[in-house]
Amino acid sequence: MEYGIRFLRPLAENGQRAHLYVGQNRLSLVADYGTPWLLHGEPGKVRLARPSGEALASLEYPGLKTTSKGGVPRISYALIYDHAVYALITQHTWPNLDDTDAASYFMIEAEGQRWAALNREVNGRSRPDQFVLCDNAPAVVEPHAQFLDDCQAAPVGQIQRPTRAEEYEVMMPDGRFRQPQLILLALVFLIHQLPG
Repeated sequence: MEYGIRFLRPLAENGQRAHLYVGQNRLSLVADYGTPWLLHGEPGKVRLARPSGEALASLEYPGLKTTSKGGVPRISYALIYDHAVYALITQHTWPNLDDTDAASYFMIEAEGQRWAALNREVNGRSRPDQFVLCDNAPAVVEPHAQFLDDCQAAPVGQIQRPTRAEEYEVMMPDGRFRQPQLILLALVFLIHQLPG
């Protein structure tokens, strides 16, 4: 399935708004953070709603910063749907933070599945504007592991920013999640926050 995600000009200083389109032109979901119409009692949440304004889910933002057993920093975000945690999205960094090519990657856990969103490598270099989606991800991803090679060679989906910094194209197979649009919009919102 093809999706388009477009970030709009913010209405408030720290606000962000994004639209998820099915195909090229059918608006399906809206995300907003720090916008004037959010309730004052909802700090730290990205609201995910239908175009009519009906709230569907929220992403706890910013996430919970922790350190893994190996001492590597990570940030976990909870995607809340139907008054319960529907998915956990965890942002990891590679152990060697001095590597100029080191980039964040994301693990998505939802509906008993674990997926990874990894930077696509082109000519041995990570591309901050392209991610590949891989299913059946291990609990811990090690640099230079076979999973990384397999994922880069045959991803099940991808996220890319073709030309404009505020637009993303997403490809993901149908039927993998009950709420794929919520997961994708939340994930792309987090990717959009990465530097570079």
